[in-house]
Amino acid sequence: MEDAELKQKIGEWFSWSKNEKDNGEIQQLVAKQDVAELRTRLFNRMEFGTAGLMCIPAEDHTTGKGDGCLHNTAQQIITPIDKGISECILENLEPWETSWDTDFTGTSPLCVDPFDDIHTRYQNDVDANSHSSVKFTYTAMHGVGYPFTDFAVQQFGFPPVIPVPEQTLSMRTADQNGSTVILANDPDADRLAIAEKVSTVSSKILAAIAKKEGFHFEETLTGFKWMGNRANIVVQEGKTVLFAFEEAIGFMCGSTVLDKDGVSAAAVAAEMATNVYGNGKTLKDQLDEIYNMYGMHINSNSYYICHEAAAIKAMFEDIRNYNNTGKLLPVSKSSHMITFTFENGCVATLRTSGTEPKIKYYTEHRPDPAHGLTREAAEAELADIVQSIVTHFFRPEKNGFIPRKID
Repeated sequence: MEDAELKQKIGEWFSWSKNEKDNGEIQQLVAKQDVAELRTRLFNRMEFGTAGLMCIPAEDHTTGKGDGCLHNTAQQIITPIDKGISECILENLEPWETSWDTDFTGTSPLCVDPFDDIHTRYQNDVDANSHSSVKFTYTAMHGVGYPFTDFAVQQFGFPPVIPVPEQTLSMRTADQNGSTVILANDPDADRLAIAEKVSTVSSKILAAIAKKEGFHFEETLTGFKWMGNRANIVVQEGKTVLFAFEEAIGFMCGSTVLDKDGVSAAAVAAEMATNVYGNGKTLKDQLDEIYNMYGMHINSNSYYICHEAAAIKAMFEDIRNYNNTGKLLPVSKSSHMITFTFENGCVATLRTSGTEPKIKYYTEHRPDPAHGLTREAAEAELADIVQSIVTHFFRPEKNGFIPRKID
């Protein structure tokens, strides 16, 4: 055999290998002078049945060969970790003296079976909810949600919720049972509100969190018909949808249900509250921490009632042509909606309801933290803008709009 490089590989093989079956196969190939097969086997790692390991990046599933490697965080390895492992293997090809001692695996401190530890930790995570210190009061708002939400919460490992009897106040029921958190579905159970004496929902804070934490955020038109369809497209692109929500207490946790779902949201909210309380905080404490990390997001939302379509149309036409500037703002054939962004960080959206004779406004103040505004000062700025919107745009006295009734 004239191939010096191949002769070296054959010598290394017989010097290192103590596997009689594999040695017999190599010996037969040498006897046949089958250079092509010998080079295939000895110059291409993990191509046949010998002990060994091939490290591949987590995203490379094309070869179907080798064993996947996991990082110590239990995630599949990626570049450059995989390259480093491969380099270490190539630098240490000669087997250890103990490599062929099969009893060595039972005595070596390097060989550990993590099953018991991982199983125990997993069960502790699952069982933690059953030991929650938080009692959850639940109201279906005279709707259909109770049996479904109670079942979902118990599936998460929590004790049954405390139901609010018909015609009874939720806060009173919570106080009577020592409950601090109230979960409330709307009548058809596709929305969820959470109360802890204090509660709030912010429509733009998700964008601020995404920007700081580095995950992708998208904003669609209002309504889950838009969010659900967009989520489906994103899923088809191979991405994971974590969460979608709208100001009107609609939440979509994951992408199993591509619509707002108050039942699954209630179970997820219960788990969130348990985690927060387990860290010695209240939901309000956690909300304050979020504001400190990502900036204040203060809302003021309400509506006016109008049964005259012509008056609503006239109002929006006046806004689009404010001070005779011309129709510079876009018009939708199906509904009226205009969004204003102000220099101080405020955003205001005016739109009609698709199901009720209402003209709604949604306002939010997101002051630049560098300006050092207190919460009270930011709330005052937002109140001024809301009053200006009502005075100059809604003009309720002139248009005959009826303000929202405050109980």
